[in-house]
Amino acid sequence: MRFMQGRRLTSALALGLASLALIACGRDDSGGGGGGEDGGLATAPGFDGKRFKLGLITVTSGPVAGANAPSLAGIQTYVKALNEKGGIAGKYPVDLVLRDMQYDPAKTVQAYNATKNDVAMYAQVFGTVMTKAILPQLKQDKIIAVPGSADGSFFREQNVLLPASPYETQMANVVKYAIDKRGEGKVCGAGGEGALAETVKSGLEYLGEKEGYDIGPTVSLPTAADDLTPQVQQLRRNGCKIIWMIATPVPTISNTLSAAARLKFDATWTGTNTGFVAAMKASPVFEYMQKNYMQANDGTLFGDTENAPGMQEVMDAHEKFSPDTLPEWAYLNGWVGTMMIDQILTKAVENGDVSREGIIEAENSITEFDLGGIQFSPTWGPPEDRKPPTKFGVMAPDPESETGVSVVEYGLESSPAAIEFPYKTAEE
Repeated sequence: MRFMQGRRLTSALALGLASLALIACGRDDSGGGGGGEDGGLATAPGFDGKRFKLGLITVTSGPVAGANAPSLAGIQTYVKALNEKGGIAGKYPVDLVLRDMQYDPAKTVQAYNATKNDVAMYAQVFGTVMTKAILPQLKQDKIIAVPGSADGSFFREQNVLLPASPYETQMANVVKYAIDKRGEGKVCGAGGEGALAETVKSGLEYLGEKEGYDIGPTVSLPTAADDLTPQVQQLRRNGCKIIWMIATPVPTISNTLSAAARLKFDATWTGTNTGFVAAMKASPVFEYMQKNYMQANDGTLFGDTENAPGMQEVMDAHEKFSPDTLPEWAYLNGWVGTMMIDQILTKAVENGDVSREGIIEAENSITEFDLGGIQFSPTWGPPEDRKPPTKFGVMAPDPESETGVSVVEYGLESSPAAIEFPYKTAEE
């Protein structure tokens, strides 16, 4: 499938550099106009009676900035399009308060403390470890944040709004799909050093019990390592045939698969919807990925108006506000996460209460988000009622696609193991 418009688009790195200009004032120009009527709503943190403020604790510098740039652009583009229509509930424009934490937990905490009294919600806290670093404070301060992560420990957290299917649900679906298509074999794991590796290991243990798969080891992938040959050799020695992997696409996944290609390791690597970025298409490892890599997806890709009626609005906003940004999956995910915030704040406005408690009450009253088919919506409500989407898709590398991947399957039924995964909170 080829969805992209025929224009030359700049790299994610260029967007990351452009975003640096926003940091000096700590606020992004999100295209808002003047203040609207107060509508009788009481002021609250992040709402002055006329405008809402959303926080971004994000990455605009350093080696991870390029991977985050598309998601950040999707958030910014949604807000600009929203403000053009008047803002939340059609009358309250939105401002973005941006802090670059350089993918550092300590700087994440500093950025949170510097902004928490000024924002209604956080439209992004980039990364699993970064979100966990401030989770106790989010709970204490009763603030909801969208993580740049789909870690399952966030799925039933009251103060975390997961904008994608949890990793473990993606894992159960894509591993089963790979086995159905390529045959059975030992299933192993590879995860970014620390929390991601633990997520992979525990998820595979669950699959072994639930599906009876032959489960092998999970290797830890240090983000700073250029050569991941030892980890790949361990997987090969253990006879791994299907490997589920979560890590930063560049450099970690790219370096891992480069080692696999050098070793001529003929395994099937499966990833999450965050596993591929367009920069990989131009890398030497892309040829290996075309044969050996697939990833889960919880929706579709840019330009697919047939499956996603809400896609036309994304395309129009992209053309108007961010035409030089490559709208890969992360761009859409940034858009979708902010769309969910919009629906929560709109409900809070309708309820007449945009306080921290009022926003949480509004979120818990939503049973299903309208995501326009861009992503499959989970069952929502209070944390204990939340369930992953009942459908999923599969993407694979495609040299004919400008984003480097195409949708192979859309709207497949999730496996029982994927839906029934026993998600717990980060504290459990």
